[in-house]
Amino acid sequence: IVRFNNRQNPTQASDFRSNDGIQRRLVEDFTKLGVVGYNGGRRGGAEDVIRRPGENQLSAETAAQALAAFHGAAEVAYHQKSKIWEQDDIYSRVFPERVTAKHILFVSSLMRAIEMEKTKLGRSDPADRLQDQTDLLDWLSLRGSIVLAVEAIGSVIEILVGAAVTDSYTLTFKKNLAIPAASEVWQPVVESLLAFAPDQLRDPLVTSSPLRNRGAVDKAVSNFRAQVNAARRHNKDTFEAFAKHVTH
Repeated sequence: IVRFNNRQNPTQASDFRSNDGIQRRLVEDFTKLGVVGYNGGRRGGAEDVIRRPGENQLSAETAAQALAAFHGAAEVAYHQKSKIWEQDDIYSRVFPERVTAKHILFVSSLMRAIEMEKTKLGRSDPADRLQDQTDLLDWLSLRGSIVLAVEAIGSVIEILVGAAVTDSYTLTFKKNLAIPAASEVWQPVVESLLAFAPDQLRDPLVTSSPLRNRGAVDKAVSNFRAQVNAARRHNKDTFEAFAKHVTH
């Protein structure tokens, strides 16, 4: 959604939060972490664009999508991106006072790792793809699949870290990792868990309006979680290696 302010400049929905105390703190914290591009919803000028080289960058809009999806609202992440910023009730759910830049990096690097898996599969020679890989690429090509994968993986975080997580907003990486490095930590987990996606996470996406039916999403995520739990022993080494990087 692009609106116009008094100067007739296009105004993004996220502009309405750029003076918000939470966003000001996050901007400072991302700067300390060396992440560029997070402007807390304030639109960047030419100088900002020049200052955003490399891969260790994250926009406020992408961060909001990853947060909403990870915390169980894939439909908001997909259909209501602008409403995250415009509606107080949605904004306060996605960006509660306790949200931190390190947690946003944790969930955003998960989304990046899923996107990288899709890119990797897409670049492979179709003649060399296994049937499972073809099925996964087909699933990842469905509208809404990325944010649904983020929600589904978020739902099994206790299985991944091997401990109870009372507040999932406290989840972070122990070290201050750049986003590409953080995505690399997620990669083995993402690769093993996405194997369940084509079967378990298909139904909410193969409709005229993906993710609109919350009941269908909840059922799919529940089935996904049951499959991941059943395969926990098989993926023990992968999960334990990941857990060593995580604190909560």
